[in-house]
Amino acid sequence: MKVKIEGVILFVCISFFTLSSLAIPPQDPQQNQTSLLQGNQQFKRGHFQQAVLFYLQAFHEGVRTPQLYHNLAVSFYKIERYVEAKAVFLRSAAYPSFQALSYLNLALVAVKQNELEQAKLWLLRIKNVQATPQVQQGAAKLLQRVMRQLEINDPHTSSYFVFAGSGYADDAVP
Repeated sequence: MKVKIEGVILFVCISFFTLSSLAIPPQDPQQNQTSLLQGNQQFKRGHFQQAVLFYLQAFHEGVRTPQLYHNLAVSFYKIERYVEAKAVFLRSAAYPSFQALSYLNLALVAVKQNELEQAKLWLLRIKNVQATPQVQQGAAKLLQRVMRQLEINDPHTSSYFVFAGSGYADDAVP
């Protein structure tokens, strides 16, 4: 049931961003910076629920920047709305300058949703795009953690302890 609900929410979120970007003609981003700036202030203070509201308002006012998508997605992630975070990270990944960071964040979302194979795939994608050293290091560490967890969860890689011994006893009867 949870998967169906998350699928519906993801569909609604993706549809919202796709249809609303068609329905609202993008305006001059300089003109509508107030909501974006207020969202950034709330984000910096750690008030992610309020940041989401301001970022969505900025979106409705016509702001379409990769920074908006990224900050909105991070805010969703911080308030544990992983389905929405995933949908918006996918949007920010469309911008080459945000691809690697978006892939890393999509991997983090997948880990939170216990989708370790999906997390691994997002992390492996980072190798094919331009990434900062910090993103590369973060991805490498997370990939190690994910791979260890996948190994633990895989019943085919279980370890078995086998003991074989021999000894000598001078009081043994042949």
